[in-house]
Amino acid sequence: MATLRPERVLKVDWAGGNGEALAVQLAVSAYDRRGLLRDLTDVLALERLSIDALTSRTDHDTGIAYFSLAIAVNDLEQLARVLRRLAAVPNVLEARRQQ
Repeated sequence: MATLRPERVLKVDWAGGNGEALAVQLAVSAYDRRGLLRDLTDVLALERLSIDALTSRTDHDTGIAYFSLAIAVNDLEQLARVLRRLAAVPNVLEARRQQ
């Protein structure tokens, strides 16, 4: 396509593609238990990531804790790895990137 219509080719740069950290917001929900927050932050520490912001709340009727974490990752591969590791923490129901 580029050789057929070179005027239609655009140069693009992806966010975070130039070596800069990509700021992301994560949402984690889990059945509340003692040590849950420590286990979640241990995952981030293993990846050598800092937490820029963290909020949490627990629905005492359901026993589910909701966390919102602001972090910066090096690339999308690291983000995927962090989400997999967070999801594997005992009692975690969901770990995802917030929009």
